[in-house]
Amino acid sequence: MTHNPPTRLIIADDQALVRAGLTAYLRSLPGVQLLGEAQSGDDVLNLCQMLAPDVVLMDAHMPGSDTLLTIQQIRQQWPNIGLFLLLDEPDDSLIRASQSAGVNGWLTKNITPRQLEETLIQWQASP
Repeated sequence: MTHNPPTRLIIADDQALVRAGLTAYLRSLPGVQLLGEAQSGDDVLNLCQMLAPDVVLMDAHMPGSDTLLTIQQIRQQWPNIGLFLLLDEPDDSLIRASQSAGVNGWLTKNITPRQLEETLIQWQASP
C-alpha cells in the first residue's frame, strides 16, 4: 500500500484566535503537517522561502499586506504551491482579482472543519 506524504501547510491570518483555531484543527488531521503561521504577507513569503510548503491558507485581508501582490509573488517564485484564500464573506471582485493573480481556491471562514479537510484531501489527490 502506498501512503501519500502529508500536505505541508502554512496558515496566514492576522488574527491570533483564527490562527490558533486553524492550528488546533489542522494538527489533528493525519494527512497534514503544519509548518508555520504567518501574520502578514511578508511573513508568508519568508515562510515559503524557508519551509517550502505544499499549501498556503491565507487571509484575504491582513493589515499592512497587499494580498494580490503576495499571491503574485508566491506564484512567480513557487508556482506549485497551492494557494487558498480565506474570506470573511464572498467578495466577487476580490475573487476575480485573486483568480487572475493565481489563487487556486477560496474558502469562507464560516465553512465547517470537515469542508476544510475535504478541500485539502482534494488538493492532495490532484495531479
